[in-house]
Amino acid sequence: MRGLKLIQTINLNKWVVVFTQRDKTKANDFLQNMQKVCPPMGIQLSRPTMLDLPDDNNNTFLRAIAAGVNRETQVVVVVLPTNRKDRYDAVKKYLCIDHPVPSQCVVGRTLGKKNLMSIVTKIAIQINIKLGGQAWSLEIPLQGLMVCGVDTYHDSQVKGRSVAALVCSLNRACTRYYSKITFQHTHQELSDGLRINLTAALKKYHEVNGTLPDRIILYRDGVGDGQLQAVYEHEIPQLLECFNQ
Repeated sequence: MRGLKLIQTINLNKWVVVFTQRDKTKANDFLQNMQKVCPPMGIQLSRPTMLDLPDDNNNTFLRAIAAGVNRETQVVVVVLPTNRKDRYDAVKKYLCIDHPVPSQCVVGRTLGKKNLMSIVTKIAIQINIKLGGQAWSLEIPLQGLMVCGVDTYHDSQVKGRSVAALVCSLNRACTRYYSKITFQHTHQELSDGLRINLTAALKKYHEVNGTLPDRIILYRDGVGDGQLQAVYEHEIPQLLECFNQ
């Protein structure tokens, strides 16, 4: 795959690699392999800002990222010394909420494997997707198609709160996406959140394409057999109502 050009690529001009002193060699090996695998796929990359950390304390990671990331940063690659969940969660929370920027985490030992070039190829493709590029696609004959995925999540930490999530495709190849979530309390019909999300999705589709979709395929997850009737009676009429709005 790395000898073929991807459909759409985003050049890496301003990016950051974060690593501890212990993983310095692995971080350099990662960069060398990125320089080998990216150009044949059509991705041009400049040298990143390399942030070498003295220890693996969570706060050390966060302080370094806060100091090294700015508005021009396209992506942050974080080499994690171990797969400790609390560190991963802290880094992702900061890069998703406090300072939103695409990020890619990789555990140090993964970069120590023999098939490093294959691993880095996959990482490069993943980064390209996160920046809005397209790796590959199928020829889809249907015009005006929007494919949606819907799921619901019940918060275990905040009792009585649910999250409704929707992701929809924005182009004919179904390789560009828009996503939206809504929080609500369980006494509300979950279809309220789904209706808000689908309305926003339709507006985004119209903004990108200048027209509304002709067909919508909606995959609905998070429904047990006992809830099928409720989905049919409550959710579908409200989703159909979005079209009129």
